[in-house]
Amino acid sequence: MTESGVLFHYTDASGLIGIVEDQVLWATDAEFLNDARELRYGREEMHAALLARADELSPPGSAEGSAEGSRAMVMQSAADQLEPGGLFAQRQYHSAYVACFCEDGDLLSQWRAYGAAGGYAIGFRAASLREMEPDVGELGNIRDLEAVEEVELPPLPAGLVKVRYGPHAVESAVSTVLRDVAPEPVGHPGVTGFYRARSLVLPALAEIKHEAFAEEREWRLIAVASIGEADVYFRSGPLGVTPYVNLQLPVGSIAEVVVGPGREQELRQRGVERLLTERGLLTEGGLGDVAIRNSRAPFRG
Repeated sequence: MTESGVLFHYTDASGLIGIVEDQVLWATDAEFLNDARELRYGREEMHAALLARADELSPPGSAEGSAEGSRAMVMQSAADQLEPGGLFAQRQYHSAYVACFCEDGDLLSQWRAYGAAGGYAIGFRAASLREMEPDVGELGNIRDLEAVEEVELPPLPAGLVKVRYGPHAVESAVSTVLRDVAPEPVGHPGVTGFYRARSLVLPALAEIKHEAFAEEREWRLIAVASIGEADVYFRSGPLGVTPYVNLQLPVGSIAEVVVGPGREQELRQRGVERLLTERGLLTEGGLGDVAIRNSRAPFRG
């Protein structure tokens, strides 16, 4: 975390206007982000570890009905969701929605991604981000087709986490899931495993990335929702039709805006000043005013 407690979301002019006007962040379905291995990095290791631990707890031929056997079934059920065609791999019963932030508000690699048409880095107070929750529709039921049971899944609030990178991050995520996924036998093991895949395994995979992305020092707001649970919207993106959910911003969330490098930077700064002033976020010496500064990167876009 930065000393100021501010995290930066890079976007273009349309994104800046939408965030200021509507006071919401879009959290995109992680499978539609620019990392081709989202939710897949570490998945094989997680799957193998869950199956191995299940075999340790209840090896073939062991007595049925034991506490260890029930825990093993929970792990087996959670592992099933990670297989090709698993419940959140194909049918999309569970989805992780992600809003991305950087610790650095003036990072050249991010300006290269957003600077061609003049980008912006919006600085959000981390304390405010921790208060955010997704818009939730009428709570629906998820039917476990094999267990033929219905489970009501309560909404999971958005959680702010620091992304971890590389093999050590995978090892840590696997260790955490093995510790927490089946601490004791509760309820129907198959349904419990289905739920724990949503509440533990999927968020754990959304928190880790390949080491090639380590420069970004990324933080994420992660909200996990199941089909029929959240208000899901759609936009056009680089990968076509892209699902997302709205995360409502608490009052006073925006701390500053960094105007990206490129042409007419001073004019673009004045545009930001006008936007913030007209929307009451910038007054003369007002308490809680949003700061505006220009990028120092000598990048033409």
